[in-house]
Amino acid sequence: MGIKEDVLRGIYSYGYERPSAIQQRAIMPILKGRDVIAQAQSGTGKTSTIALSVCQVVDTSVQVLILSPTREIASQTGKTIQAIGFHANIQAHACIGGKSIGEDMRKLEHGVHSLTITQAVIFCNTTRKVDWLCEKLRSHNFTISSMHGDMPQKERDVIMNQFRSGDTRLLITTDVLARGVDVQQVSLVINYDLPNSRELYIHRIGRSGRFGLSF
Repeated sequence: MGIKEDVLRGIYSYGYERPSAIQQRAIMPILKGRDVIAQAQSGTGKTSTIALSVCQVVDTSVQVLILSPTREIASQTGKTIQAIGFHANIQAHACIGGKSIGEDMRKLEHGVHSLTITQAVIFCNTTRKVDWLCEKLRSHNFTISSMHGDMPQKERDVIMNQFRSGDTRLLITTDVLARGVDVQQVSLVINYDLPNSRELYIHRIGRSGRFGLSF
């Protein structure tokens, strides 16, 4: 299967001797960069399929984010990645409830490498959330602008012109920006709150950002 030697050492140390059916079918497409939806019974190796694939492809410039439906699965996945990736010196951390947020931040700051962006838009669902997040980021010395539907149209136009011209690099907004506005310089769109519909999600990432550069 072309697995790296240091990853194989981790696999054997973890107790695996041969790949299960789900591992045989899913690992290679994942390593080829394809989108994979895999379903199998409990105990058949789904978690280790993810962990092995991560350990095989991750490097110092490309990181991996795994979203798990439950606290238990998130914790299990983190432990499996650390076990299989031990010899490859791969670091993993599970951000789950009931643990110190400070520790989560320390781990992420230690293990996550830099991301260079031109301009970014952060979408929130409510005016109140926009104001709250804006205040939080400014308290950490971020230079940002914000916009929402409660502002007069003239004020929103001024903010958008400043953003288009590059005077501000980070804009926090509600979905007042999502429809009909295209800012070519935006390289990253962050959905701080999940949109309420699929159509709104498409408008957010398609109008204000670029497909494939949204979170």
